[in-house]
Formats: sequence, structure tokens, C-alpha cells
Amino acid sequence: MNTITKISTFEAVCFMIIVIINRMLLNTPKEIIKTTATSAWINVLVISIITIIFILILCKLYKNFSGKDILDISEYLGGNILKTIIGIMFLLLFLYVAAVLLRNFCDSLQKIFLPNTPITYIMLFFIIGIVLANKLGLSSIIKINIIIVGLILLSAIIIFVAPISYFDFSNLFPAFGNGIDETFFSGLTNLFAFTGIAYLYFLMPLLDKPQNFKKVALTSTIISSIYLFLSVVSLIGLFSYLTTSKDIFSVVLITKVINLGGFLERIDAILMLVWILSFLAYLSFILYFILYTYKRVTNLHDQNGAIYLFTALIFGLALLPQNVIKINFLDNELLKVLTIPLIFIVPLIIFILANLKFKRKNKIQKREVNF
Repeated sequence: MNTITKISTFEAVCFMIIVIINRMLLNTPKEIIKTTATSAWINVLVISIITIIFILILCKLYKNFSGKDILDISEYLGGNILKTIIGIMFLLLFLYVAAVLLRNFCDSLQKIFLPNTPITYIMLFFIIGIVLANKLGLSSIIKINIIIVGLILLSAIIIFVAPISYFDFSNLFPAFGNGIDETFFSGLTNLFAFTGIAYLYFLMPLLDKPQNFKKVALTSTIISSIYLFLSVVSLIGLFSYLTTSKDIFSVVLITKVINLGGFLERIDAILMLVWILSFLAYLSFILYFILYTYKRVTNLHDQNGAIYLFTALIFGLALLPQNVIKINFLDNELLKVLTIPLIFIVPLIIFILANLKFKRKNKIQKREVNF
């Protein structure tokens, strides 16, 4: 990590797809349906449009800071103190997300496929994997991720197209579900589905062509929005009483009704292998950005000790929740509360104030030149 690895536009799009979609592979679609009922598909359209508009605003604000990440911009705005505060904020957020999702994913994996395997063994598989991946470096993770993204998108086509004959369009109505408020207002907390856009704030310095930042941000967000929309529509159209299901992975429910005429059996197990690889890549990226942020805040040059420190923290924190109720609370309810201020509001304020400072400095400089 002494030198920053540069990645292409295509690699960056694949990276953003994997970090946003993995947030959606767990309970996110089911959680959205739980809070908005049959209007979930409209709610997804609303939060997707809001996220896309937010991305467009972000790209506009980024024009004066090409090649900079949020830590650089925070330092420009408020010096090293603000940079440190923002760095710690995102560091804690990444640690929280990594620990909660690791526990959630492994707990779900254990219940569905590995009931006799201790949860610690399953978690250690991912912990060892992300340590090895980060030892190899970002370039290796990115290259493997391209293949994984291809498999994820292929699996999406299978799970959304194969069971279409069982789809019941009447399940999508009444269109506004539990009411206008839950669909368009209180339902906005479902923006937590797009927590993956937090990594956009650190992506700019990694791009070999920073001018393509807008293309990366929009392309990945639109693809992820389509994935979330299809997930929610498929779940509503295929199941009447989704929230009573004992299955944890929302997409696993869809695979239950897939019938390929005996050509493939246990399609859910095959797809689960793809999702495990996808989640492993996602965790590897989170650890990379934890290390990246820690290095930027502390000016650390040797990351070897930090790798073991933070993986131990992730593992320890992931063991803390005692049951599924607490895991779901941490993964859904608490993350909803954290998402909007930490990912949408605080960074936006920093970017706006930094742009105002930039314009003010330019005006002063022009006056001095004219004088």
C-alpha cells in the first residue's frame, strides 16, 4: 500500500457492482418488502432515483477536486483535524459493516447449508480468505472480481427469468401497499440498500482515468438498482407471505421454485457457491479500504500488522451478537439509522462547503491579479 494501485474504468464498475449488490444479497429485498408491503417495487424505484440524483450531484461537486478522495477534500476544507474525524468515521463504518455482514452471511449459510458446522469455522474461512487476498494486493482482488461479477450477473438472469411462469402479477397490488407515507416518506430509510456508494468517496485516486468517475458511479448504481428492483418484484410476484419464511437469503427463496427440467439439481447450492465467492470479494474490498483509510489517517507505511489487527477486530465484533434477532437489528434497523447521515448527508455537506471555499479562493485570487 505504499503506492496506490490504479484500476481501469471497467474494473472500477465491477468493483462498485460487487460492493453494492452484496448489500442486497442478504435480507435487503425482504426487509424492504417487510416495511412497504406490495408497494416495495415503487419504493425501490423511488430510492433508486434519489440515489442516482445524489450521484449526479456528487459528480458535479467532484469537478473541482479531480483525483481526490473524501479525506483529501476534508483536509482541504478543515485541515488535518477534519480529515482525521472523517477518516475515523468511515473506518468505524467499514468495520461495523464488515463485522455485521460477516456474521449475518455466515449465520445464514450455517442455517441453510451447514447446520452441523460451528459458526466460528465458517467465519474463519472468510477471515483467512480476506487476509490472503489483501496480502496479494488490490490488483489481484480486482482481476478475480471481474470473473465473479460476470457469474453474479449470469446468476441474476437465471433466478429472475427461470421462475417467470410462476409469477403472479396480482401480488404487486395494491400498488401503494400500506399507504403513501410508507411508500414515499418513511420508506426512504430503505436507502440503506445503497450503502455501497460509500466506497465512491475513496475511488477517485484509484482510477487510471479520473475523468470517468461519473461513468463508473452511474453505471454501477443503475445496474445495482435494476438488480434490487428485479429481486423485490420477483419475491413479491412469487410469494404471498414472504416475511414468514424461515429462509434467510432472499434470493434463495427464488431458487426454490426454479425448475430446469432435471438438467440441474440443487440450483440453489450451485448459485450459493457464486454468492460465497462474491461475498469473499466484497469482504476483501472492505478490508482493503479499512487499511487504506487507516493508513491515510495515521500515515502508516507498513500494513502487515494492521491486516491482522483489523481482521481480528472484524472477527471479534462478528461474534458479539448472541442471536438472529440482534443480528437483524444491527444489520437492518441500526444500519438504516446510520446510512442517511453518514453516507448521504455528512459527505454532501463536506463537498458543498469545500466547493464554496474553492470558489471563494478563486475569486480572491482573481481580484489580487486584477489589482
